[in-house]
Amino acid sequence: MNADLVAAHEKARRQAETDELTGLRNRRAITDALDKAGAHSTVGTPTAVLLIDIDHFKQVNDTRGHATGDAVLRTVAGVLDAGVRSGGTVGRYGGEEFLVVLPRVGEDEALRLAEELQRDVAAASTPVDAESSPIGVTISGGVAFWRDGDTYETVVARADVALYAAKGAGRNCVSDERQQGAGERSS
Repeated sequence: MNADLVAAHEKARRQAETDELTGLRNRRAITDALDKAGAHSTVGTPTAVLLIDIDHFKQVNDTRGHATGDAVLRTVAGVLDAGVRSGGTVGRYGGEEFLVVLPRVGEDEALRLAEELQRDVAAASTPVDAESSPIGVTISGGVAFWRDGDTYETVVARADVALYAAKGAGRNCVSDERQQGAGERSS
């Protein structure tokens, strides 16, 4: 193959795997990354999955407009991407949800990272325009861990249960699947 054809093929592959708005991996690419990482999980250092949702995002769109909502999505995506350690992968799972895949990360370390990301997002703000003050948002997160026999759907489903426990605990916090009644930890 000539160099131009190889470059065009690589560009098309990147576009097919990238969320246009945030620049992160799109849903298909992040779930593929999760499947690959999960297949290499081991006992003691499993693949951790963080499912993150922007709190009250519909209210941002309804009161400040979709352009502001898009700016918030880009800000949160940037904070998450910058905060994930080497080897981790961040993707936009859908709407205002993000999925973080952390291969070979212990359970306590994964929860600590999720809490750091939650604090980092709460500390960030999104500039809107010259007439409006910057907008800040918070996130809620659910943490789950790849188990033998899992598929990306099963581990994401457990992360989703933990996410809804965090929302039920008042939002702006993180919960993990190990907690009884999830949602007891918050920052």
